[in-house]
Amino acid sequence: MIPDEFETVEEVLEARKNQLLEILDRLKPDILIIELFPFGRRRFSPELIPVIKQANKI
Repeated sequence: MIPDEFETVEEVLEARKNQLLEILDRLKPDILIIELFPFGRRRFSPELIPVIKQANKI
């Protein structure tokens, strides 16, 4: 079920990606661990790959 503020699944994925990037920028962690990625979490690639790229810049 898609929340009322979003009309498409793509909007939800974009919002989740942006939330992850904001959290990453705020916390600036020393390490980032993503369980099973890329082997078991491929469907989350549109969200996780930008986060990984941003983490490499920290």
